[in-house]
Amino acid sequence: MRFLKLSLFFAMMKKIRIVLPFAVMCLVVSSCMCSPSSEDRRSSLPEEIVTSENTEADFGTIYEEDGLARTVLVVRNNSADTLFPAAAYSHCRCAAATVNHLPVPPGKDVRVEVTYNPAYRSGIFMEEVQVRFEGRRDVMSLVIKGEVIPCVHPVTDDHPYSFGSGLYMSHETLHFGKAQDGENRMIYVRLANDTDRQITVSFDSPRPGILACRQNVTLDAHGRDTLHFRFTMPADLSPGDTLRFALRPAVNGKPVGKDLNVKAISAEY
Repeated sequence: MRFLKLSLFFAMMKKIRIVLPFAVMCLVVSSCMCSPSSEDRRSSLPEEIVTSENTEADFGTIYEEDGLARTVLVVRNNSADTLFPAAAYSHCRCAAATVNHLPVPPGKDVRVEVTYNPAYRSGIFMEEVQVRFEGRRDVMSLVIKGEVIPCVHPVTDDHPYSFGSGLYMSHETLHFGKAQDGENRMIYVRLANDTDRQITVSFDSPRPGILACRQNVTLDAHGRDTLHFRFTMPADLSPGDTLRFALRPAVNGKPVGKDLNVKAISAEY
């Protein structure tokens, strides 16, 4: 009987030695998954920012991926007159402002609702918001400022044309419009690499005297760049003639599956 009890005891201890490390490992993994990282922490915009006339209101850090940033600017009426808000606005499309039209007696607050749209913006911003009042020529001028942390956009948002091998561009046709003989035109084309490896993009122009650009563009993985195409109208065209030719890009020395079209019209003198 005593031998049986000892056997059961050692068997139980063996199970504990197996289960305990597994439980500790699960606890560690769970803690890592639940602990908020620095990227998950957000500095939230206050619902109200108390400010005064001609004073900056700091939005702090806002994240593009969070969408519209909204707050209310609270401004004290320090004048001796009752103010009648007529309108609030901003000259920038990124900011919108509204104000209640109820009268604001001396010593009371004007409340201006402001919305800032961080979409496709990054870095520090500073915009003016103005409030006009009935019967007054002067305006209440407020400045909102902050910093936008951008998010990663799909490559097709601003590079809609796929040329193959991971190369995307903002143009599929370079239309230089009307130009006289010897006249120059410039088009800026955005390039994007939608692969996980570095690529080198090259353009072998069939008309080097007419179309010139940087020969090689190296794009890091998911990198982007801008390329300038310089066009010179040739002298061998009659007025009204249309010049057309194709430019085949290459990625890492291999031609891609689509041409970049070039077009221009010879103008009269």
